[in-house]
Formats: sequence, structure tokens, C-alpha cells
Amino acid sequence: MDGLRGIAALAVLQFHAQNLFGGHLRSSYLAVDLFFLLSGLVLSHAYEERLKRGMSVRRFMLIRIVRLYPLYILGTLVGAAFFLASHVFGTSEYSLVGIAIAFVFAVLFMPTPAGVFSGDISLYPFVYPAWSLFFELTANYLYSATLPAQATRFLMSVVGLGAVLLIWSAFQFEGLDAGISWSGFSGGFGRVIFSFFLGVLLFRFPLTWRGNGLHAVLCVVVLIPIFAVPVSKDYRAIFDLAVVIFVFPTLAAIAAASEGSLRFRQCFALLGKCSYAIYAVHAPVLWWTTRVSSRVFGVQLTDLAPASGVAVLVMLSLLAFALDRYYDSPVRRILMRRLSDRKLPDQNSVSRSSAKA
Repeated sequence: MDGLRGIAALAVLQFHAQNLFGGHLRSSYLAVDLFFLLSGLVLSHAYEERLKRGMSVRRFMLIRIVRLYPLYILGTLVGAAFFLASHVFGTSEYSLVGIAIAFVFAVLFMPTPAGVFSGDISLYPFVYPAWSLFFELTANYLYSATLPAQATRFLMSVVGLGAVLLIWSAFQFEGLDAGISWSGFSGGFGRVIFSFFLGVLLFRFPLTWRGNGLHAVLCVVVLIPIFAVPVSKDYRAIFDLAVVIFVFPTLAAIAAASEGSLRFRQCFALLGKCSYAIYAVHAPVLWWTTRVSSRVFGVQLTDLAPASGVAVLVMLSLLAFALDRYYDSPVRRILMRRLSDRKLPDQNSVSRSSAKA
């Protein structure tokens, strides 16, 4: 599954850097739905038993924030610096007050309220891919808070509700490219509820079949034509729904049941480790790269497409590797150590204390 995450992150990067590639993978925004699905599967594997044994919702959510926040806030700082520099040099339409308000909300990991900036701007203007993190954390909270009630029938009902919302979103927004801005905000709920809780369901009912390295590689390779295939507007909603409801769960189930050679596992693990760093910082880094290239060196990177796109992809992949090793992992270790030192009470200890009282 690390390979799926890595390819999905690169697909999102390519989608946002399409001008540097001379084109884009038409359906790569569906990578977000794949992220939600894999998140539900992986988090269930890592935390379901711990939550059942008494890990509190508060502790679980703090662990999730520790996982996501360091790279998110780094991307936010880089993006805010770009907005501020653009304002200072007169190349931005956004006011200093608007930038300051958006920054306060961003530091709190909250969406920028509608109306702070003119136009239909992203929920997270400094790191616009972070809109999915908001929905991810929402699903994480719902999962941890309702886990005691999540019998199979309940979980299937939640997935069914998510499917209804997903279908509505696909036809309402002419596809599933929704959730990033306030105009399409409601579309994000169907995407995350269906895919995340379907991932939980896949964890509950894993395949008994076992695949090998070839099956794992094929799952990764199949993603590329899925993201790249051109689809007309008339069939976009149907295509997106088919991929999210049928194709992605099949690939995730096969990938979870497949194990390749040590070399393949190491390669996929590296892709997985770099995936979140790529996702979290690529947007502001792209802004700075294109602006510095044009203003300082007088080079329009779009004129060098697709070579410039490949160069940026390599640069961001190396940057992601360095950030994971020298920034994100060390910072998270420190934060997790401090979180452990706080010794937050779990649900069982709270229950015992209440009983004694």
C-alpha cells in the first residue's frame, strides 16, 4: 500500500504542476479518494484494537495531529511567505489583513472563512491540498468517537450513507473534484465518509487470498492509466464513481494481501515515506520555484515543459525525502515523547475514576 500512496502523491503533484509538464493526468484528483481509503485501512490496522482497549478519543486525535501538523505548518509558513512577498512586491491581489486572518486560521489547522479573500479561494490558501486533511481529521474523529458502536451492520450503514453522498456529489459537481473550496465544500463529505469507512470495512474483512510481488506492482502500475485516461464531461461522474466505488477498493484489497520481495518492499516503503511530504509542501514550493525562475533568472519554466516538470518532480521527491528524515520524523518523535510524558488518561481509567467517585 505504500506504493499506492506514493504514486497517488506524485499524481497530485503532476496535476498541480500541469503547466510544467505540458499537460496533466486528467483524473489524478481521484488520488485523494484513494488516500482516504488507505487511511481508513491503515489506521484501523494500527489503532482499532488500541481504541477498543481504552485509548481515548482525545489521545487518538492528538496522535493524528502530531502525524499531520509538522509538515502542514511548514508548508503553511512557506505558502504564507509567498503571499506576503507577493503583497510587498505588488503582485498579489490579496490584502495584508486578509493574509493575516488566513494565517491565524491556518496555524489553528482551520479552514479560512469564506469572504476573507475575494473569489472562490481554497479552504487552505497557503497549502491548498490541505483541504483533504480537514476532512481526514473529521473522519478520524468520527471513527474514534463511534468505534464502540461500529458493529459490522453499523459500519455498512455508514458506508452506504457515504455512497449516497458520494453519488450526489459526483452529479452535483460533474465529477468528484470537489471539497477544495467553499463552493464545493459539501462534496468533500461524501468523498471522505465513503472511502475512509470503506477502508475500515476492508480491514475488518481482509482477503484470505495471498498475492506476491507481481500483484503488488500491478496494483501500482494500474493507477497510472486510471489517472491519465481522458474522460468526456458527459461521462465524468460515472467514471469517477466507478473508480472510487469499485476499482480503488479492489486495488487496495489486493495490495494489502500481497507481499513482494525485500527490494520491492523497500522501494514501496520509500515511496510511502515521501508521499505525505510531497503532498504537504509541493504547492508552495511550486509557487516559489516558478516565481524565482521568472523574476530572478528570467526563465519561464512553462517554456521548458515537460523537462521542467520532470526536474521539479525529481527536486520535490528529493526534498520530501530530506524533510522526512531531517525534519518530520525527528519533530514527531519529540512531540510523541512529550505526549507520552503527559500520560493522558484512557477511557478505562476515566471510567474507573468515575466509578470510585
